[in-house]
Amino acid sequence: MVDNELISIIVPVYNVEKYIAKCLDSLVNQTYLNIEILLIDDGSTDKSLSICKKYAAVDSRIKLFSKENGGVSSARNLGLLHVQGEYVVFVDSDDFVSPKYCEHLYQLTISTKSELASVSRYNILNEEVVKISDLSFNQITSDEALRKFFLGEGINCYLFSKIFKYETIKGLQFDESLESAEDVLFIYQTLKNINFASMDGTVADYFYIIREGSLTNKRLTSSRIDSSIRVAEYITRDCNSNKKLKMLSEINEISLKGEVLEWISLNSELRIEFEEYYNIILREVRKFKLFHKVQYLTLKKFIRLILLKVSPRLVTILKNK
Repeated sequence: MVDNELISIIVPVYNVEKYIAKCLDSLVNQTYLNIEILLIDDGSTDKSLSICKKYAAVDSRIKLFSKENGGVSSARNLGLLHVQGEYVVFVDSDDFVSPKYCEHLYQLTISTKSELASVSRYNILNEEVVKISDLSFNQITSDEALRKFFLGEGINCYLFSKIFKYETIKGLQFDESLESAEDVLFIYQTLKNINFASMDGTVADYFYIIREGSLTNKRLTSSRIDSSIRVAEYITRDCNSNKKLKMLSEINEISLKGEVLEWISLNSELRIEFEEYYNIILREVRKFKLFHKVQYLTLKKFIRLILLKVSPRLVTILKNK
């Protein structure tokens, strides 16, 4: 294919010596050749930086940056400062992608004239590979994309499996004060800026590895809980002037708070440690009135919210079956 426009791939790196080579092999072997790979080492204490240097020495498309440890958001922000491409893709350093990852994303964004385009993914847990089924849609508006985002209908909060037109996210940064949900906020801010978004759920090019210590699998802490709640409440306030979006953002807020309840419900030790958070959030969830919002809810989300009111632990058990 003709590689007309440069795609910048941002990869935050931190203590992934066991996995970074597989990730980089998948990136340097893309069928779409016009790419730059921005590796941001976030103060790794293992051999990650050394491995990255070896790859950078033999492939001029790799640009390596090293910084003191500041967290994944600060690493991604440094990457954004050095973007030269017309499009941006994010990849986690312990995951990998198919050879046609960039090609498929680029074709989708160009063919649908969308500033944000997504494909599906595979989840890999203990060597079991599961394709995630996603909806497909072409050229939906910003408001419709936000609706799908709030309701979890094909637009998720993950940065991976997406391509962003750089002009749309130029000036945006990840909030480095957040320990969780920073990607939720970034996707929300992006969706506000776009004209159109598209999703091809039939194509899965990203391999998301679920493992202990991965960027998205950290221990629950009070600051992570606070971050998730802050983001949910900010989005609701930000949607205040749009009646329909405000209604949907309220559903999104209570869903995110419900996820916090599910996290705390994972085991009895967490329940004891975060009992105060649990009780406060559970009261909010139980006070949340669903009746006048039913028209905006899928059956699955409606049932989940009803079950959360009854027993967050039950929702956790059912999800893990």
